Amino acid sequence: MCHAYIPEGGTKDDLSPMVNVGAGAASGVAYWTAFYPADTIKSQIQTNPEFQSESVLATGRKIYERQGMRGLYSGWGITALRAAPAHGAIFLCYEKVAQYLRGMGGGAEQ
Repeated sequence: MCHAYIPEGGTKDDLSPMVNVGAGAASGVAYWTAFYPADTIKSQIQTNPEFQSESVLATGRKIYERQGMRGLYSGWGITALRAAPAHGAIFLCYEKVAQYLRGMGGGAEQ
């Protein structure tokens, strides 16, 4: 996402902080969207006595049979709302520290 916003002939250092925050927010939401069913299955195995002796696949299959995709994504909305600002802040901090360290190394790109 950041590479799409780099100006012609520019570098990542030319990006505004808001681009970094937006890229981090989008990345965090995308990550949680992709892996949320696995997290739901893990949580059910850990907390629901019905699933504690079941395999990951058996637990996932039972959740899907009973509730469909909605069951595997139950609670995703609040997770995405939390992920966006958290990952945006992390991404911005990472990029600013990387920019600082690149500047200490004589401007060499890493």
